[in-house]
Amino acid sequence: MDNNQFMMIGDRKYDIVGAHENQIDSIGVSYGYGSLEELTDAQATYIVNSVNEIKELLG
Repeated sequence: MDNNQFMMIGDRKYDIVGAHENQIDSIGVSYGYGSLEELTDAQATYIVNSVNEIKELLG
């Protein structure tokens, strides 16, 4: 399976770092335990504010 078929969804920088280490895109969710700044600093591929935004993003 190709890595572009996977995406990490998480609320902490550790989730985003794990995605980077595995060369996959990530969605940072701002409604979890981590802060928006944490997700931005970790360079999440996308940042969303709700489950509906995830649904829209994934189509």
